[in-house]
Amino acid sequence: MQINDIIILLRFELADYFVGALFDRVNSGNVRVAIHYSAKLNFGQVVDFHPAVHLHFEIAHHRSGKNDVADGTKPNNKDLCQEKNGIFSNVTDFRHLQPNEFTMQFFDTHAHMYAEAFAEDRIACMERAFAEGVKMVALPNIDSGSMVPMQDLCTRFPENTIGMMGLHPGSVKENFEEELGIIKKELDKGGFHAVGEIGLDLYWDKTFFHQQVEAFVTQINWAKEKKLPIAIHVREAFTELFKIMDEHCDERLSGVFHCFTGNGDDMKKALAYPNFYLGIGGVVTFKNGGLDKILPDADITRLVLETDAPYLAPVPFRGKRNETGYIKLIAEKLAEIKGMTVAEIADQTTTNARKLFKLDE
Repeated sequence: MQINDIIILLRFELADYFVGALFDRVNSGNVRVAIHYSAKLNFGQVVDFHPAVHLHFEIAHHRSGKNDVADGTKPNNKDLCQEKNGIFSNVTDFRHLQPNEFTMQFFDTHAHMYAEAFAEDRIACMERAFAEGVKMVALPNIDSGSMVPMQDLCTRFPENTIGMMGLHPGSVKENFEEELGIIKKELDKGGFHAVGEIGLDLYWDKTFFHQQVEAFVTQINWAKEKKLPIAIHVREAFTELFKIMDEHCDERLSGVFHCFTGNGDDMKKALAYPNFYLGIGGVVTFKNGGLDKILPDADITRLVLETDAPYLAPVPFRGKRNETGYIKLIAEKLAEIKGMTVAEIADQTTTNARKLFKLDE
């Protein structure tokens, strides 16, 4: 097979134009497909391609002249190969195609993009994230005051966001029962994909510890009743939180330890709960964060990515406002730690996140 023998004509589902691309022999008997993802393409230009891009394929022998398939006309012969589930079949020895940067899709499982920190450029931040490959963003609730802005953002981007509903431990005060009542009423309306973020926080204030425990247990029970996962916030309270989990975790409970920052023992304990994941955020990029020492032992099928924007921005933005578009920096560090490609991290963690939030059920 010579490079001029075959041409592939591709139509993007969300575009009106056609682009041409050539098969190029890589090794003996192996063929690599090459296309360009830009609307502007010189015929014959070869760049990376991955079948995750949703394309319709039509294959024909290369013909020259005014009816050349490069000019957009229909080819005569379309039986050289057929498309099956986005991957070519009936062609011998296609080697595995690695996703390129353009086709990677990320799932940010925890980001407060509705927060006041984004008041001036929220939409621009979201659009930047989409351009960086962020396909989905999970938005956690904090208390009654964050419900409206969180849901407004979900309404603005219904195809790219999912909402949670819960009472954050940092918002548990004297009026926590009233707050729980408001949260429960909203949760009962439906449409949420998790109860969160909930948990224990003894870093800032231990005054309302018993109330935090009561609020956490109450919301765990809501999650079981509604068959929703929970997004757990835990800071300086792993021992206390694991005690509660041991008492209340059963086959009905699933969720994620959001922004996991525990040690090796904490990681083993967290992953001992069979339906739980670890949320890996910007801390993984910190020089003394410690996660690089323990994550090599973590099963990649139990990890998800998150930014926790606007907090905990990854290096090189540490100390500045975080945003969901920085998720790739976290993926790059995790890929380094796990000895994987960024594309593999993106693919596996997105699969994990969809399972966590039950998006394919």
